[in-house]
Amino acid sequence: MTAINKLRIITQLSANLLKGRISGYKPFFLSHLITSKCNFKCEQCLWNESSTGDLTIGEIRSLYDQARACGFVANYLWGGEPLIRKDIEEIVRYSREKGLINFINTNAWFLKEKIPSIAPYVDVIIISLNGATAEIHDKTCGVNGSFDRILEAINILKTQYPKISIIFNTLILKHNHHDIDNIIDLWEKMGVPGYVNFIEMDLLKSSGLGSQNAAFDASEATRRELARRLISRKKNKAPILNTYNYFNKFVAGKKPYRCHFPKMFLEVYADGSVLDCVNVDKPIGNVKDQSLRSILHHPRIQGMIDDGEKWCCVHNNADRIDASNTWELHRESITTGLRFLLGRTK
Repeated sequence: MTAINKLRIITQLSANLLKGRISGYKPFFLSHLITSKCNFKCEQCLWNESSTGDLTIGEIRSLYDQARACGFVANYLWGGEPLIRKDIEEIVRYSREKGLINFINTNAWFLKEKIPSIAPYVDVIIISLNGATAEIHDKTCGVNGSFDRILEAINILKTQYPKISIIFNTLILKHNHHDIDNIIDLWEKMGVPGYVNFIEMDLLKSSGLGSQNAAFDASEATRRELARRLISRKKNKAPILNTYNYFNKFVAGKKPYRCHFPKMFLEVYADGSVLDCVNVDKPIGNVKDQSLRSILHHPRIQGMIDDGEKWCCVHNNADRIDASNTWELHRESITTGLRFLLGRTK
């Protein structure tokens, strides 16, 4: 990512954030789960039993055409494992041709093979790393060799594609929380910043809160202790991209917050359904047979906003919490967001 592209990212996202606060809700960040398929077997994954089909490349092109026409400026591609798609180069290339800033969240298994073809069209690569050793990381994803492939991919990215920002994403689980200091030490050793997430207890059903991940979650006491420890590591200049505000929410038991995530992000799933984030089994619409503009005018879009502001503060992930604080113009969240975009901690 060149200096010009970095400036473009900061300018476009900042302008849309301020525009949204002035003129009201208008999402500008597409969160696109481009496939529910994955080569890993993570037990805690909310998608590991998904059988939905994926949008075709033609349908994805249409979505990106409409997204750009509706004012979207960025595209966060995830899965499943996005690089498992054979047409991933065409997807990111077309997204870039439409002027969208591209983020990819990957497990890095296919990164060595795919990076030469996708590198010209990607601004930020986020790599999942859930252990400081092969023994721990490979256990979390159920595939031997995954840790070694991450190290190899990082080396290739840093030596051959230094302009792409790289960020680690670590999920804290019952069986890896004891390794968190070693994981952060590895971030430092590799010169790659990262952020952590306490495991998501998602809204699996519209009838109430889901508990699918309860068996993999660290205890509340462990979360508090980890939050305190991570605050200390951050104060000592560890390359941690989470805000202090995020960790402080878990130190004394998770505190409520006002969720503004739907004001900025629109989530489109692999089959084209548009997520209602508090009624996830009741999609707002589907981009395969409805225009994106008509979906954006659906009353449940405003409903998500109202729910988030009034009561929905159940999510644990830093994306939603720190994005919500950014919307409220918390200075720490804004500066941390800029560091995230640039892959820096200072």
